[in-house]
Amino acid sequence: MQQRNVTVNIALELYDISRTEQLRIGFGRTLCEPVTHEVLVTPRLQSLAMMAVATNTLLAAEEVLPALFEEDAVALLLKVPNRYWFWKLMEVTALAAIATEAGRFTRARLLEAATLLQGMVGLNPMLTRVMVENIKDDLTGTREAKIALRAAAGLVLLVPSTDGTRHWLVDNPIFFDPAFQP
Repeated sequence: MQQRNVTVNIALELYDISRTEQLRIGFGRTLCEPVTHEVLVTPRLQSLAMMAVATNTLLAAEEVLPALFEEDAVALLLKVPNRYWFWKLMEVTALAAIATEAGRFTRARLLEAATLLQGMVGLNPMLTRVMVENIKDDLTGTREAKIALRAAAGLVLLVPSTDGTRHWLVDNPIFFDPAFQP
């Protein structure tokens, strides 16, 4: 029974961290950025991972996510398009884990969270589920307003060019990459 309480505390703390981080970096939700262990690790996440493995020793960046997630789940997490979507996925994963079994978060739990994100009405208060479903089709031949709706919903992300001359749009893998499908 004691192990169950620790898991609930970790899930609640992960939820709190994810909400804070989403607010802090929300401006970047529509941009693609490289996601690495070093980029994702925050001091609070580091502390949570240390609590999960019951150590007082500072963990290396590559050890933080594996302390909380199984190996195949970590691989999936490193496929998210940016830090905002990483924390959004963490929020939903933590909520789903609060009432479940003890242990590290699994790939199945992440896929469950991704599925919940894919169906959430609240991605953007101005969008309804019907609108999101209608704008998930191919980008080819769409008008600017439809592209703007997709961007507002987080379905497409902007990839800034390195020289600042040409930017392009890519599908958000959480919604379109088969790796995020159960």
